[in-house]
Amino acid sequence: MTLDHTGRPHLTQTVATWAGRDDLHLTITPVHHCTGCARCESARGAHTHDARATTQHDPLPAQRVQVELADPACVFPYCTRPTRACDLDHRVPFTGDDQGGATCPCNLTPLCRHHHRLKTHTGWHYRPHGPAGSGVFEWTDRYGQTFVRDRAGTSARPRPD
Repeated sequence: MTLDHTGRPHLTQTVATWAGRDDLHLTITPVHHCTGCARCESARGAHTHDARATTQHDPLPAQRVQVELADPACVFPYCTRPTRACDLDHRVPFTGDDQGGATCPCNLTPLCRHHHRLKTHTGWHYRPHGPAGSGVFEWTDRYGQTFVRDRAGTSARPRPD
């Protein structure tokens, strides 16, 4: 299966037809699936990082594409801003050494700028559920209200008394 920049799937035969046309510019980018890292909280398998994963804060373009394919929108409750217009938040904070979170798709979550700042500065926090790329996140605000965000949308959980 092949996806375009909007995340719509296209049959490989359709893409092959496009490649034969002179009036189209086509860029084909291979994307390797990240299955999770032993160093990351969302680990469901192990793989090794290259040196850039611990020394470079900003993701590589291929890493950004992986995150965009795994989570097509900001994962904050009720937000629908496309990932291509989002910041990528390190689930385990990046420190630039082997002690912090790696710059790896299994440790990056799309948050639009507004929700990234809200999470960073106002007491919101989240936990991913399931393997990296499952799209399920549990969010808690500073008052203890909990929301579950998945690919179907957002549901609020009653606050414990």
